[in-house]
Amino acid sequence: SNVLNTEYLAFLLRSDYVQHQMLAKTGQVTIGKLALFRIASLKGLLPPIELQRKFNGAVDQLGHCRKGLLSACDEVDNLFASLQQRAFRGDL
Repeated sequence: SNVLNTEYLAFLLRSDYVQHQMLAKTGQVTIGKLALFRIASLKGLLPPIELQRKFNGAVDQLGHCRKGLLSACDEVDNLFASLQQRAFRGDL
């Protein structure tokens, strides 16, 4: 769409701001229910489509950085475990 990017919308719906609105509007029954007319009344920022796309690109870049950092953390954990094993065996 030229007005709303679906990835931006998904991020917006997961935001604390919108989640608080949803909780406030959820019907008080055994299983929470958010009626369609209440969904339509949710408020959120709707920047121009180009800014939404730019935002999505930044989120994607952060995701790639996060994956790299998690991989590096795993490698550090593996190296530390290896070092511990060698130290306990007396190989150091």
